[in-house]
This record gives sequence, structure tokens and C-alpha cells, in this order.
Amino acid sequence: MGYSLFRTEVKSILRNLVEYQSMLEAKLEGDKKAKIEDITAAYLHSEEPAFFEMEVDEFNWIYENYFPRFLRYSLIVTLAMILESQFIELR
Repeated sequence: MGYSLFRTEVKSILRNLVEYQSMLEAKLEGDKKAKIEDITAAYLHSEEPAFFEMEVDEFNWIYENYFPRFLRYSLIVTLAMILESQFIELR
């Protein structure tokens, strides 16, 4: 494989990975909005405000820390695997 073709392929792969990351971030944001609507609806039918606060705390931790962190970690691992395979092809 020539250097120019290799470079074009790597750029294409990286561009697609960026698009994939954007798509996942948007999906996560949509899921977050849907979940907050579910929690709010449950709160309106609940007699315990403590339940709502506990659910919101857990929700915030999961959707603002846990999921984004693992999503981004997995993208870094994917990027490393892609670059490794591309460098192997370059040899």
C-alpha cells in the first residue's frame, strides 16, 4: 500500500470515528432527556420527594459521569486498535 493511499485511509477512518463519537454523544443526550422526563413523571405521581432527589442524584451521576467516561474510554481503545492495525499494514 502506498503512503498516499495509507494516509487517505487513516484520515477516512479517523473522520468516521469522530462521526461515530458525535452520534453516540447525541444518543446519550437524547437518552438523558428521555430519562429525566420519566423521573419527573414518576415524581409527579409520587408522595415522597426524597425518592425524586435520590433518583435525580443517581441519574446525574450515571449520565454525566459514568456513561460519558466509559464511552470516551472505549473510543480511545478503539482508536489505539485502529492505529495499531494501520501501522501493521504500513510495514
